[in-house]
Amino acid sequence: MDKKLIEYIQYIKETIKLISNQEHIEKWAIKEFLSDLNVAFKENELIKSSVEPIDIQFHEANFQIKTIYDENRKMIEEYKSDLKKAESASTLTEALQLNLRKYSPQYISIQEIADLISKKLQKYILSPEQYKKIDMVFYFNRWHHYITKNVRFLFRMKRYGKNGVLSLW
Repeated sequence: MDKKLIEYIQYIKETIKLISNQEHIEKWAIKEFLSDLNVAFKENELIKSSVEPIDIQFHEANFQIKTIYDENRKMIEEYKSDLKKAESASTLTEALQLNLRKYSPQYISIQEIADLISKKLQKYILSPEQYKKIDMVFYFNRWHHYITKNVRFLFRMKRYGKNGVLSLW
């Protein structure tokens, strides 16, 4: 097995480990969010909360992270399948060919993303008091969709009297 193939297999294994770790994903999403807002922070300021529904605390902010994936997407299974194929390959080129996914990008508008967030919120039941205590962050991860990079706008969750920031990167 060549060195580059071994490195690729290791990369897939590390990716599986990372995406299997919910706390890692939550902290990563908040790091990206804070960086996009140009907020300086240190790693140890992002604290995993033991109080539901809060995921990550940062100073006075109580973040709850919700991810919007493609419907029926099973990312961990995708990477495990990629790992099996890569381990059966004899070269990096062969492994990459075996793991090639068809990519057909589609533009998604801010309104469509807002609609997806609204749909997700309808499934998520908290009391108005709980909504007032959390700062929701939505992590948008759709394989075949793209948006204009670094878009940010303010919105208001009218039902709960809470302001929010939608930051897309």
